[in-house]
Amino acid sequence: MKGEDMKPFDQVWVLLKQGTRQSTLGEYHSNFPSPYGDVLWYHGTTARPSSIINREGLTPQTPNYHNTLSARLNPSIVSQFPTGVYATSNLEDAQRYANERGQDRNELGQVYGIREGVLETPEDRRVREEVRFSEPIPRKYLVPVRGR
Repeated sequence: MKGEDMKPFDQVWVLLKQGTRQSTLGEYHSNFPSPYGDVLWYHGTTARPSSIINREGLTPQTPNYHNTLSARLNPSIVSQFPTGVYATSNLEDAQRYANERGQDRNELGQVYGIREGVLETPEDRRVREEVRFSEPIPRKYLVPVRGR
């Protein structure tokens, strides 16, 4: 059916569906089933970035540590924290980080669960159950996690 032959509802439907994808229940609550498996890791952030994460997923970032006085005084430390998406298998650590960052930014903390089906195997950081993903994590592998 061509655009001029379509009814108004059909035209609107085509516009709404452009650039979108089918989401699953597992993207909205960690207890809902997901074709991407269980949540294995947690990523802490704040309210402002979460609106972008809800649309685009997680993208590798330069850690905030790079901008600290300690990093400027000791540049070799920076190489220990390469660009990436940092996460932990410990929900409490992710919540603590999100809340601390929220206080710094005067925003609410937000935690995202990362499901096991994500395509990249993260690098084990050997620090407090921390891992680093070097590639973006699409939204379909993420789920907002509510505080306990």
